[in-house]
This record gives sequence, structure tokens and C-alpha cells, in this order.
Amino acid sequence: MTYGILKSEPKVWSCNSFSTILGIYYLFSFAKHSPKASPTLPGSIAMHFKAAIGTILATLAVAVGMPKVKAANILGSAGVGICIALFASPLAALKTVFKTKSAEAIPLPFAIAATVNCVLWFIVGWIDMKDVNIWLPNGLGLLAGLFQIALKLFYGDGDKLKLAEAKQAA
Repeated sequence: MTYGILKSEPKVWSCNSFSTILGIYYLFSFAKHSPKASPTLPGSIAMHFKAAIGTILATLAVAVGMPKVKAANILGSAGVGICIALFASPLAALKTVFKTKSAEAIPLPFAIAATVNCVLWFIVGWIDMKDVNIWLPNGLGLLAGLFQIALKLFYGDGDKLKLAEAKQAA
């Protein structure tokens, strides 16, 4: 969102403003309804809040404390890294997928949503905006999403017993 503001690009800041609001809502909802120790979440919820606040403060420090062009370049590069990590994060389950011959660990709705999102942002970033900070991470996210969908189609949810055994062994 801040990158879009610094670049004076309403296509970026308006969409990401809405996403930021939804992300904050999700974070608070998750914290309210999750157990104290979530088996799928590395670290505590408090650590995630601290990371979110740290990210916001660092972003504001860069945006306010540097010249606009330099701040946009730094935040654009950081955004590329975060975006790639987000879209590729379900691929962390690859070891389990190949070991169990099951893609149950890959969330299909996320893979589909991420793929559609990446297609749209890749097109806008490449054709309309010609902004590498937009099209590059979304192009890579598109590939990661297609790979996840392919794994889901190839393996399906596999044998539940093998998946339970793999979870116990891990």
C-alpha cells in the first residue's frame, strides 16, 4: 500500500488498502478464536503481532525518513520478497506431499485464489504499469500457484493413514 502511495499509483494503493484492512481483521479474528498454541503457526500469536507492528513501523520509517524515490525502491524490493514468500509458502509442504503421495497439506482454495490474483497483477504490472516490483513477484507467484494446483490434481488428498503417519514421524 505504501509503495503505491509513494509511486502515486492508485491501482496499487487502493487495492492494497482494502487488503490491509482485511488482513488486520483476519489477524485479530485469528488471535481471538485460535488456541493458545496453534500447531500450524510457528511462534506465538504475540510474536506475530510484534512482527506486524515492527513491519508497519519500519515501513513508515522508510516512507517518511527517506526521499520518495529511494523509499519506493526499498519498499518495492521488500514487497517483492514478502510477496514471493507468501505465494510460495504452501510449497513448504513439498516434503510431506512427496513422502505421502498426498497433497492434502496444500490448501486448494488458497492456491486457486493466489493463482488468479497473480495472473491479474502480473498482467497489470507487465502491460499497464511496466513495474518490475509488481509483475516479477506475481509472475513467480503464478508459477508457484500453478505448481500447487498441479500437485493437488496429481496427488489429490491421498491416503489419510500415510499422511497421519508422516505427521507423527515429523
